[in-house]
Amino acid sequence: MQDNQDETKDLQTAANEWLEFGAGERDLDLSHELEPAEPVSNEVQSVISEPVETPTEQPVSEPVSNAVSQQQLALIRSLVENIEAQTRQIKNILEPYGVMPEIKLKLQTGSSAADKDSDAQVIEGVFDGQVMIGPDGHEYAVPANYASKSRLIEGDILKLVINHNGAFIFKQIQPMDRRRVTGILEEAENGDFFVMAEDRRWRVLSASVTYYKGEAGDQTVVVVPRQGMSKWAAVENIVKR
Repeated sequence: MQDNQDETKDLQTAANEWLEFGAGERDLDLSHELEPAEPVSNEVQSVISEPVETPTEQPVSEPVSNAVSQQQLALIRSLVENIEAQTRQIKNILEPYGVMPEIKLKLQTGSSAADKDSDAQVIEGVFDGQVMIGPDGHEYAVPANYASKSRLIEGDILKLVINHNGAFIFKQIQPMDRRRVTGILEEAENGDFFVMAEDRRWRVLSASVTYYKGEAGDQTVVVVPRQGMSKWAAVENIVKR
């Protein structure tokens, strides 16, 4: 009986404490509650939501070559040859009027074999219509085809390069002043050819006559020195009779 009374007393005491706790809870000051957070601005939100790009490796461009191709060199040489041919035509047109402009065009894409040959012998001489005469009086045979193609005349200054292997290379370095003469082609009994004009007779290379397929009696245009008396002339053209 005594135990039941003690349990009832403990329960009553616990109930009173609970009520006191509840009363105290109603007196709590809630003025310090946390204020709601401000909404995130659109700019910040866009930055947050924007995906981060992963850096990628940039392709390495190949170096551009500055070397000139063989095709370009061939084209340049062709253009230079055309310019030189046109220059010769201009000189031929102006020559009868006594106007000889000094026109020079040089384009070197590399040294020639003769220039590279340190053992080469260089000799300058005067063309006499058929051969080159050196400073010591020695005669050097000039190929007839070269003399005909270049229309060499007496008095032209030539340079001869003799390579270590014995090859002869001729270059015209100082041409004489020229003029044109028109005459009639003649053939001697020994096969030599001459051109009669201005009451004179000039000898011409057989290779030139053969190239133009000339025959005795054909009208022939030759080139001769403007000054002095020459024995040889260079064939420029032949008109068939």
